[in-house]
Amino acid sequence: MTRLPLITCPSCNAEMTLDVALGHQGGRDAVRALAELDPGNRLLPATVRYVALFSPPKQKQRLDRFAALVREVAELVRPAKLEYRGRLLPAPRDYWVAAMDEMCVRRESLSLPLKSHGYLKTIVAGYAEKAAATAEARTEAQRGGRTPVGGLPPPAPHSGTAEKVPEQPRKRLTDADRAQLDALVGRTTKTEED
Repeated sequence: MTRLPLITCPSCNAEMTLDVALGHQGGRDAVRALAELDPGNRLLPATVRYVALFSPPKQKQRLDRFAALVREVAELVRPAKLEYRGRLLPAPRDYWVAAMDEMCVRRESLSLPLKSHGYLKTIVAGYAEKAAATAEARTEAQRGGRTPVGGLPPPAPHSGTAEKVPEQPRKRLTDADRAQLDALVGRTTKTEED
């Protein structure tokens, strides 16, 4: 009996020791494929749960198949772009994690085991298209002078005719006002020159 700790699979709860997992080529490939994913992100646990959706209902998933699926997911996520229906869409890592999580939540409504990553790609494309539509709406709002917070009020509609401002009656300058104005401007009056 080996004294190595038991490893429990987070998907199927199977227990094995580390030497059993790494003694098999498929096990080594699976560990290597998982190690290549970003462990600091939620991508690793989301990928493990997602790949479990490919397991046949009455069988345990083979380690070499698990490793191949993890590598396929890594290849989808790595470029941060998705070619979908002839369009190249931005697909950051968070979209993939959210899509895998969504699929795991909807597990009961899916036709399992999954055969391809088509539905995952569709969900990610939906996220990308929604983000693009939101960005486009924001850009159009800015072009129209609408801002999310504050900003200038919208201009008043133009009626086509200029409004007449009532003319104020002019006030006559008195001689005292004129002399004071001349003094401010630095002009001399004719009487002072004489």
